[in-house]
Amino acid sequence: MFDTIHHIAIIGSDYEKSKHFYVDLLGFKVIRENYRKERDDYKIDLVCGPQEIELFIIKNAPARVNYPEALGLRHLAFKVESVDDTVKELNGKGIETEPVRLDDYTGKKMTFLKKVLKIEGMMCNHCTGRVEKALNDLDGVTAEVSLEGKSATVTLSKDVSDETLVQTVTDAGYEVVDIQ
Repeated sequence: MFDTIHHIAIIGSDYEKSKHFYVDLLGFKVIRENYRKERDDYKIDLVCGPQEIELFIIKNAPARVNYPEALGLRHLAFKVESVDDTVKELNGKGIETEPVRLDDYTGKKMTFLKKVLKIEGMMCNHCTGRVEKALNDLDGVTAEVSLEGKSATVTLSKDVSDETLVQTVTDAGYEVVDIQ
């Protein structure tokens, strides 16, 4: 009955950021792009091997519950010729990745993109230290906090939900305004 996936649909809320990430940085080619006036959104179809990615850009789209075990899509994995070469290419484009590791079940190399938390309210090095300590106290989290970037770059060695990361920063007295 089913023998392949035709497409995967992804919803973004920022046209420029989404198109830049998927087209300019990841290198997907645009098949077609349409502004849908009746919905005030964009639909960009991208080629991904024999499949397509439908990238919907919907302003003010509601946030999705974002921890891995929520119902719905957990993550999107791409097959590549060389994980190591792909990581080097992504890092060269400014896309940070977690360290390459072996999957516990398949024994194959894998990685994830690092998460970047945009944080409001940090005014000094004491603030960044407080956020960094709080995040690094979480099991499976390694964080580097930047006052200049108003952000925390997070590497996960275990499943830690975005909700947990946000609550940890909130409990430290600051506000996460975006997760990339």
